[in-house]
Amino acid sequence: MQKRYSDPAQVDKITKIQGKVEDVKKVALDNLDRLLVREGKIEEMVESTDKLKEQGSLFSRVAAKQKCLERKRNLFWTVVLALCCIVRLSLVLLPSSSPSSSSCPDRSVAVRGGQILLALIIGIIVLIVYTS
Repeated sequence: MQKRYSDPAQVDKITKIQGKVEDVKKVALDNLDRLLVREGKIEEMVESTDKLKEQGSLFSRVAAKQKCLERKRNLFWTVVLALCCIVRLSLVLLPSSSPSSSSCPDRSVAVRGGQILLALIIGIIVLIVYTS
């Protein structure tokens, strides 16, 4: 044994091999450190993916509720618009039924003009409300 360590050629080989082993250890430790860092990043990505999935499902539920509410709102205003159009047309198309209309034609024209004006005002109000 003493001969082995006393021979400089043998000592250089052992030192050389020990240096290579140390280099391999350093590389292995660096790889383990990188692996741990990468594992942490993967865990963060999984967490953020889960959060995004939850937010997406929440968005879908809220969007479906909003769509239903908008559908009901549109239906309501369509019915209101249809009723106003019917009232407007009945005011314009139906003759005045006041008993004095036959005795005073000027009054009949005034009543008719008032009906038309009222129908136009109702139409404008409905149009403003419907488009808002």
